[in-house]
Parts: sequence; structure tokens; C-alpha cells
Amino acid sequence: MKRLFLLILICLLVVCPVCASINNFSNTRGETWIRWAWDLNASDYVACETFSMYLDGSAVFSYMLNNTPQDLVPDYYYLTNLHANEQHSAKLVLSDNSVIPQITLDTKASIVTTNQPITYYYIVLVVVLLLIFASILLSRFNFLVLGLIFTVGAAIFAGYLAVTTFGFNPSFSLISLLLCVISLAILVYTGYGIYDDKRTWRD
Repeated sequence: MKRLFLLILICLLVVCPVCASINNFSNTRGETWIRWAWDLNASDYVACETFSMYLDGSAVFSYMLNNTPQDLVPDYYYLTNLHANEQHSAKLVLSDNSVIPQITLDTKASIVTTNQPITYYYIVLVVVLLLIFASILLSRFNFLVLGLIFTVGAAIFAGYLAVTTFGFNPSFSLISLLLCVISLAILVYTGYGIYDDKRTWRD
């Protein structure tokens, strides 16, 4: 009896279809484009299971998974001909339409803004370099507090560049990160100069 029960249970596990799920929903972006990608994880689809995508609230596509070969179901979507600093939202919905009302099995959403114009990042880079130069110059002329302020500004702007440019220009991001490290080194040097001046004044 136990063997029969186990055999039936194993048959059910093998025969029963597996619900699909949406995994690894990610995006990359540029100044004029956004690309969303995902993994639709399923070996067998439940009947009446529907996979849909909505862009800014409007339907882009909808696939009945039990009637569509898995290799024909998209795993990415490109949105092109955009402008800089333009925001769009994407939503993936996996639903079971075999019941009324339909049941949502899985959903993923993402809001993405295209990058700023490349000239914007170069302007920020020039600002960082000017701040670093000014902080070094001020430190040499013993305007340590003002140099400290300029150095903090340089480190903040360089860190901002390193983070915001990583997705579309890793080399530019690396340069920004190096400038951030340089700014922090100058910050430590300037801070030590202030401390040394105070100690000398006390002596």
C-alpha cells in the first residue's frame, strides 16, 4: 500500500506541470535607449498561463505560454529613440487565466531613466579637476580650511561620476573613482595640515 502511494505521488510530481516564474529582471541604459532583460523560468507551463509586458501602463505583448514554444517567448525588450534623462516604467506579469478573476502568479516592475547627455558628465569631470587643482593650490598657500572644503566637493562629485557612469561607461567610471581616491588623499593631507598647524600653535 505504501509503495503504491509513493508511486502515485512520484507520478504526480513528474506529470504535473510547473508554474513559470520571472527571475533576474534587470536593465541597462544609455542616453537614447533602455534594455530590459529577464529569465522566464519554466520547463512545463500550466494551462492558460499568460506572460505579459506593460510599458508605461500600456500592453506591449502577451503570450499564452501553453500555446507558445519557449524559444519564441522573448527574454528582453529594447526601447529606443529616446531622449536624455527620459523616464519609463516596465512591468512583467505572469497570470493564470483559468479562473475568474485571473490570478497573478508573479510580477516584476522597474522604473528606469535614460542617462544624461555625455557632455553633462564631462562638465562634472572638469569641475572635479578644477576643485582638485584649487584644493592643492589653496593648501600650498596655507588656506587649509578652504582647501578642505574644495577637496570634499571634489570627492563627492568624483564619487557621483563613478556611480552614475558605471552602467554605460566603466572606463569613465574608473577614471572618476581614481579621482575620488586622489581627492580623499588630498583631504587627508589637508586635514593633517590643519591638525599640525593647531598643534604648532599650541606649542
